[in-house]
Amino acid sequence: MPENLKILRRRIRSVANTKKITRTMEMIASAKLRRVQTALLAALPYAAAIQKIVRNMSADASVGNLPYFDKREGGKTLLVAVASDRGLCGAYNILALRTLEHYIDENGGPDQFEVFAMGRRVRDFAKRQGYKIADSIVGQSGSMTVELSNKIADQLTQRYLNGEVDRILFVFNSYISSIAYEPALESFLPLDPEELLEAPDVPEDEQVEPGSLEYIMEPSPARLIETLMPQFLRLKVYACLFEAATTEHIARRIAMNGATTNCDELVDTLTLQANKARQASITKEILEIVGGAEALKG
Repeated sequence: MPENLKILRRRIRSVANTKKITRTMEMIASAKLRRVQTALLAALPYAAAIQKIVRNMSADASVGNLPYFDKREGGKTLLVAVASDRGLCGAYNILALRTLEHYIDENGGPDQFEVFAMGRRVRDFAKRQGYKIADSIVGQSGSMTVELSNKIADQLTQRYLNGEVDRILFVFNSYISSIAYEPALESFLPLDPEELLEAPDVPEDEQVEPGSLEYIMEPSPARLIETLMPQFLRLKVYACLFEAATTEHIARRIAMNGATTNCDELVDTLTLQANKARQASITKEILEIVGGAEALKG
């Protein structure tokens, strides 16, 4: 019985130390989440302005002839899959990887796709599945920078314009609320003029019917859109990657909060067992003393 009591006390100390770690990781995730959300909010005015211009000018017939709108039949599709470099973030990685696998299986199999792996978990998963990896970036999950985001956007755009791939999609976890997220598939290139016309991110009080504004400009609308397009595409990549970073911190905060709660419950359970074991030990000792005293009397 004393040996069992020692084991229980050792387990209580171990769980209490684990709780300190999970609590710290939850606080770190919350701090990183605030930083990422601040960066996203700071970019919203610029995003709304450039999207408004592209939306209002996309109705011009000459814009549809740009290579960014060129829909090619067949060919290679590049899937930019975004996950984390490490675990301890609940279902965050599983949802993204499962979405990637299902999309590939349901659309012709691995031979039709290349994977741009954003995160160590995506890279390792793609290797195990035998997918062709076009490129990979590790060590940046949850801490994406604008410079790296722009570099990735330029690289993807160049691959599309050079004809190396015919379509580019992003696979990532999309933000719903501060306690929820879901896997998403978002098209990057080619652009769909109809989707631009239905762009929902422009503030409602600033929306106008596409083509209803007659801009006086030099050069042509197509030339202006072509000049703005690299910035617009950078913005799309920025939104996807920073949204994925936001959901990663949300997932890690939720997971660590759950782990901390489980530690509290486990400590309570073990403490109760330790108290029972201690009481049983004391009772046994008292009975032995009483028994010995009675034996001496007899």
